[in-house]
Amino acid sequence: MLRSSVLGFLGKLLGRQLQPDTTAGWRSSHALAGLTVALAGLALSVSVWTVIWHREDQLAALELRDRADNAALLLQYGINEDLKTLAGLRALFQSSDHSIGRQEFKNFTDLVLRDQPAIQSLAWIPRVAQAERDALEAAAARDGISDYHIKSVTTDGLVRSEEYDEYFPILYFTGASPTARAYGIDLNSEPMRRRTIERARDNNQPAATPIFNVTADGGDRRAFFVILPVYKPGLAYDSIESGRSNLIGFVQGVFRVQVMVDTILARAPIDTNLDLHLFSLDAGGQASPVYFRAAPRRTSPTEAQPLTQLTAGPHWSAELRAGDGRWTLAATPIPGGPGTANHYGAWLALVGGLLIGAIVATYIWASGRQSVVALKRANTQLSVQNERFDAALHNMLQGLVMLDSAQRVVVCNDRYIEMYGLSRDLIRPGCSVQELCNTAPSAFP
Repeated sequence: MLRSSVLGFLGKLLGRQLQPDTTAGWRSSHALAGLTVALAGLALSVSVWTVIWHREDQLAALELRDRADNAALLLQYGINEDLKTLAGLRALFQSSDHSIGRQEFKNFTDLVLRDQPAIQSLAWIPRVAQAERDALEAAAARDGISDYHIKSVTTDGLVRSEEYDEYFPILYFTGASPTARAYGIDLNSEPMRRRTIERARDNNQPAATPIFNVTADGGDRRAFFVILPVYKPGLAYDSIESGRSNLIGFVQGVFRVQVMVDTILARAPIDTNLDLHLFSLDAGGQASPVYFRAAPRRTSPTEAQPLTQLTAGPHWSAELRAGDGRWTLAATPIPGGPGTANHYGAWLALVGGLLIGAIVATYIWASGRQSVVALKRANTQLSVQNERFDAALHNMLQGLVMLDSAQRVVVCNDRYIEMYGLSRDLIRPGCSVQELCNTAPSAFP
């Protein structure tokens, strides 16, 4: 007990810890510090990795949107330009002060179709009253259209039309031989085209049919019709009533979807490098696209996919218009191409953060080991000194007692106890001088 007090007292005097068993505390504290730094580095690295990962996803989505928007704008501009051809043909009929003949129609359409590969054909469809039917059929025969007569579309095919108040037959038709079956087809007899001409007439704007298959160049091609009303020159058509009253016919254009879109994109100054799908607006999620183009720089083969499958991954969609017809353009990125996130930055931040955390944790652990080794060495030296001090203290010929500032015993050797015949139970660290004097007055003369 006295020895422990002496060691504690001397430790205070020397400003050092003399107990040799404190290295375990040092070792555990440095290990805990290293582990804490490692866990903090891991948490921070994962947090930074998550933030950068989401940011890269956002940037990829923005790039995809910008490129898809560019494609949509280019396509919409190209479609509008193609429809201007139809507007020009209407202007020919609506501004002329005489009836446009077949040769004049051919000369004009040959000129405007020269640089319009997307337009399969143009047609003039006059409004014919029942009383004018015979004269129209005779005039067409004189123009070289053999066996021309107004025909109706039925479930049995094309048949000579019955008597109606008015007809809308195809009279002029580009790219067709004089024996083409399309001559004389009454648009009023087929429900799809009848609804289309009614919308065009009442809204005074281009009306488009749904996209469907037509036979051209020896195969089936996706196409749609656009119809534009033509009114009597100089007369009003700004209301439904005046439009119906002053209507003289329609101009019609047949547009091939594949050729139209490919031609527009070929003229584009930029390459979006996206897979493009075109769907009818009212098509179901499992419907096939009416147009598909793989990205020009795609290295792996791919096929057209339904809309539900496209929307399950990164995509961007926009609406396109052709007259009053509406389509959905869906753009999807190719693997590793524009609009896809590679996450290089996120992985670099994660690896860098983990590496820095590991370095710091290793440094703390290594410095802790060095401190423990140094502490062990110091404690060993202090232990030797303590043993020497202990031997010197208890083998002195003189008696020794040390008091603190409160006049309490701090150290007392065996020689002092023997000299004054003191009890070892009495003289102990913390014992006051007064207590010693009361028991052994001679201990403090």
